[in-house]
Amino acid sequence: MRLLSSFIILLLVPSVGLALEMRLRNQAQVSGKQVLLHDLVEFVSADALVQSVGQLPLLVTPALGESKKLKRADIERLLQRKLGVSEIAWRGAKQVLIRREGVQVGAAQLDPLLNRFLVEQSARIPHVKLRFRSLVLPEPFEVPAGRLSFQLIPANPRVIGSRRLTLVTRVDDRVVSNLSLRVELEALAEVVVATGDLRRGTELGPAQLDLQSRDISGLRNPLFNAAELYGKRLKRSVRLGEPLQRLQVEFPPMIKRGELVSIQVRRGALTLTARGKSQQNGRAGEMIRVRNSQSRKEILARVVAPGQVVLEF
Repeated sequence: MRLLSSFIILLLVPSVGLALEMRLRNQAQVSGKQVLLHDLVEFVSADALVQSVGQLPLLVTPALGESKKLKRADIERLLQRKLGVSEIAWRGAKQVLIRREGVQVGAAQLDPLLNRFLVEQSARIPHVKLRFRSLVLPEPFEVPAGRLSFQLIPANPRVIGSRRLTLVTRVDDRVVSNLSLRVELEALAEVVVATGDLRRGTELGPAQLDLQSRDISGLRNPLFNAAELYGKRLKRSVRLGEPLQRLQVEFPPMIKRGELVSIQVRRGALTLTARGKSQQNGRAGEMIRVRNSQSRKEILARVVAPGQVVLEF
């Protein structure tokens, strides 16, 4: 704040006849939108008033990857016009080469990243192939030079149904940009569909069921294996060609109340396992109450297999 106040005084009173002693650098690497005086010189004096002059913007930064030479006389003219500096004692170089450091991030960097994201996420989701139905890329943006890395985070941890992806850009492991990308994801998979209009209570068999490729991004819990439905009855009526979802079919509980279960706690790549007891019946994909045997606390976990539930963060 003190330096800022001193700089404001200099701007308001250019007739102070300030004398400066500066050492001009040979080269200056800049990344901001404007070149400041302290980017180009070192001040011999440590006086706060003199140091505050270093915040003075002199000119617009060169375009990314370009450079510009500035002589002592050029700097003197700028300081005379902006601050009314009467005298400069020079040391160092006779001219400075100003370079714009940084990297421009655009489609060339983002396209491979997005394609890799689809491949990796598709591999994590059984039966499903993801692709972008629509995607709005950001305008090219600049980041500082250094070791560049990216991370894509879907708005929905399940990925399917996500309307936005967060693009995190890091340089040397430091976050330098955080952008939101508007997307529409298509999740293609072969799912079980009805071969005709089926009423509630219908017993299912090969004649009533077929497999067809569909976009499942709008389905909550589709079914991928027709054979597991044979002999089961419908809880709700379905129409010709409609994908069947697990909640529409009468399944026996995969986990029964009072049954001992294995609780998997997942957070990213980390997985922990605990023992617990089911407090209610649960079918595949349903959320049920489970009591942790060690902490005695009840949690909500998703049924994934006989005797196994998952808690995800």
